[in-house]
Amino acid sequence: MSDSTSQNLSGCNQARVLVVENEDEYRQLYGILLRHWGYEPVIVEGEGQILLDNAVAMSRDMRCQLALVDMRLLDNSDPNDVSGLELVPKLKPTQSIVVSGFGDHRKAIMSIKQMGAVSFVGKEDGAESLQDELDQAALRFCASRRKLEIIPGHVGKQVNQSLFPGVASPAEDEPAELLARLFPEANRISVERLDDPDRQMVSRAPRPRSMILITHADDFQPVVVKLARAHKVKKEVERYREHIEDRLTGSFSPPLKAWETLWAVGGMVYPFIGATTVENFTRYYASATASDIEHSLEIFFKRTWSGLYAARAQNQKRGIFEAYCDVWDRDWFDTRLAAFEPIVPASEMPAQWRHLHVPDPVAWLKTRIQNKASLPKTALAVTHGDLHGDNMLVDDNRNIWVIDFERSGPGPILQDFVELEADIICRLAGLADEDFASFYSLCRVAAQPEGLGDPAKPTAGNNPELLKAVQVIAALRRLAKEVTGEEDTQQYLWGLLFNALFRATLLDPKTQKRSLQRALMMASILCHRLEHWNEPWPPENWPNL
Repeated sequence: MSDSTSQNLSGCNQARVLVVENEDEYRQLYGILLRHWGYEPVIVEGEGQILLDNAVAMSRDMRCQLALVDMRLLDNSDPNDVSGLELVPKLKPTQSIVVSGFGDHRKAIMSIKQMGAVSFVGKEDGAESLQDELDQAALRFCASRRKLEIIPGHVGKQVNQSLFPGVASPAEDEPAELLARLFPEANRISVERLDDPDRQMVSRAPRPRSMILITHADDFQPVVVKLARAHKVKKEVERYREHIEDRLTGSFSPPLKAWETLWAVGGMVYPFIGATTVENFTRYYASATASDIEHSLEIFFKRTWSGLYAARAQNQKRGIFEAYCDVWDRDWFDTRLAAFEPIVPASEMPAQWRHLHVPDPVAWLKTRIQNKASLPKTALAVTHGDLHGDNMLVDDNRNIWVIDFERSGPGPILQDFVELEADIICRLAGLADEDFASFYSLCRVAAQPEGLGDPAKPTAGNNPELLKAVQVIAALRRLAKEVTGEEDTQQYLWGLLFNALFRATLLDPKTQKRSLQRALMMASILCHRLEHWNEPWPPENWPNL
């Protein structure tokens, strides 16, 4: 191979072929033939319904890429027995070749068009015909059979570690098999991880159960590939089709070119449109000026997404807590936050913090939720639902694209602005962990304005990163007001509070202690602000650091 770091991700594994046959002599024959042809046979034992159930389980557990399925599995003498055909869709994503000694043209068409088999072979056609159909299918669906070269070779291991941390991971070659199906004609695939933690100055966003790759297939133009758990990909495709496809304005919404799901892993392909390079917003924020960032945000919110905000649900208001729970699932509050304990004790907080006398945000929110009448209501619109720096791509013309539509759909109309602001405050601003004064000042400024879009002034002597964050946040709020027509800052701050605590429940207190600390600090300041809304801000006894 041309690169010493590349390898066939399937290693020495041969393509696995599930054998579903009710006659033992054929099982043994297929096993001999498959080994001779260079495949690994996975032979299903049993009779009747047990045979069918075992086939589904073994297909999943052994991650079989292909299957040979007899058409009559329950009763060879019954001309109406098509149990093998009916099994084909249940074996997916295993690709099946139906084999039968009782075939006819009608059954062949039925097996392929209706049941999703890749081919139909009559037992009377002989071993050569079967091998030919099997080899053709293997070249389409099996990375190892195609000798697909993937660079770097360790990306499959990275996928499993990222998507399945601390749990049993899928087969070692499953990520390679997924890429083979996403790019069925490719001989060589090279990938670069956009959200590579080693190349970002800040940590990844919470919920890192996905990977974003810039992918080159052979000598074609690069595309963006998102990998995630299979059930997440299926949900995202459904949301994309329902709420996003052909609904965004302009040319800066990447169309969904292809998608596939295997047993545990799934992926989506988004091509570039009118761009040659992209980087995620997390990196862009670190290197760009506040004015450049403001320019990019203005194009995205006022042009690309504005039509969805404009099509807000007319005269429909929903309690803001319930609206956020509709997007996130109420489990974040009823389970995760209910069991949340103050993992960062007051004794470990900066000395200045202990003089603020702010409430414990978790206890405060639980009390306020019990009295829902005191919470504002929110208008609803189609929102992205998970707008943070790792889900936003910026091209070489400073245009913002978004991916990851798993949570897209009706939500609080200010949600996207709020989520991005929370990400800037808690992560992207890059304020040093030990720089309590700057982070405290940023949180205090964020809670200051009484009207959405009102200017906020940081205290004198702040560092450049703080001033940059304040300018970007001010632009976000101005855009929120212009695009949505909302003016209620309390509604905006409630959203920030929910986001801060939602983020806190997702952080690992052992490895992300500082991030957890920042989220709780911001939440505490927001609680104090909402509790004392009609009083001067900031409180007179708060230090001006």
